[in-house]
Amino acid sequence: MKSNTTETVYVGIPTPEFDLAPKVILCTLMTIGVLFNIYAGLVFYQTKISSKLTKFLLYQQSVLYSVYSILTISLISTENYQPRSNVVPIDPVRCYVFQSGGLSRLLRIMIVCNIVLQSADKFWAIVYPKTYRIYMNYYVTLCGLVPPLYSSIAAITRFLEVNLKNGSCVPRVLPINQHLLLSLESLLRYGIPISLIIILNSLSLRKLYKQQVFGFKGKSNETTTPDSPTGGNKRGESSSHSFNTVQKIIFLNTFCLAIELTVIEVVAFLLTILNEYHIIQYAVGSSSRAYYQVLVVLLYDLNPCVQIWTIPTLRKTVRKHYHRCEYVWCHYCLDISRIDNDNDSISDEAETTCSRQ
Repeated sequence: MKSNTTETVYVGIPTPEFDLAPKVILCTLMTIGVLFNIYAGLVFYQTKISSKLTKFLLYQQSVLYSVYSILTISLISTENYQPRSNVVPIDPVRCYVFQSGGLSRLLRIMIVCNIVLQSADKFWAIVYPKTYRIYMNYYVTLCGLVPPLYSSIAAITRFLEVNLKNGSCVPRVLPINQHLLLSLESLLRYGIPISLIIILNSLSLRKLYKQQVFGFKGKSNETTTPDSPTGGNKRGESSSHSFNTVQKIIFLNTFCLAIELTVIEVVAFLLTILNEYHIIQYAVGSSSRAYYQVLVVLLYDLNPCVQIWTIPTLRKTVRKHYHRCEYVWCHYCLDISRIDNDNDSISDEAETTCSRQ
């Protein structure tokens, strides 16, 4: 597009400029989420988890959540990755990968895939305990390949909904029935994943229930549970309390994840319908889509909280960190108190309090 001068002006797909206060608040909240996911990764690293696959999926979860949060922060900060000057042509990567919203959708579907694979991990460990350890490396490889492959297929339409013309990035309407496209995208983003989560966890709970009822008779009936309270193996002769604990963990995780995915998809569906009737703008580059992505980031940041809350070994690691920080802080306060008093004397009560940490 030509201006009145000799310079050529290039257009992109920017989001409306956010006011400073909302921008700072949203970016701060998401930055806290990034830091929390990094801390969750540290907790996973320092927690003894016998299953290599379980640990791999937890690490992958922390990385995906952090990258998605950082991507959303950059989207808000740069108004959907707009160049600093409109006389600079938009390059293909900026247009097709970033301004299209394709990378955001790709990462979001990868996160959903990782959630499904965590349910598959429990399913393999509980229903097929004998082959779970044998094929562990194959499972790890599979779980590393499935998210990028599936999400690439599910997100491909988003990459194609923009077009780069003479240095400008502009939206493009695909020659496909929009209602059919919406149904297909919803099926890939929500229908298939939520169905797999419910089916896999239901089968795992059914297996655990059968073992609880019949597993105390005869020989040991070993089942590996990667998210069990001990992080190790549960045998048929062990107490029914251990089975109930594992059942509780699976049920709570499944319930929370199902609610989360449902809320995310229902909100997206409603916004899409409102956009179709021109009530609000939910197209690529709209402020409502940016706010929606922030909502998704904040909901995803709750997942590590649920896992730490429901898995005793992770809670134990967090408690250790808390007591360690309490110990360091207590002794720091004692040192400050000694300096303020100009001597080495200090109350017996304070010394006793710190010695208990």
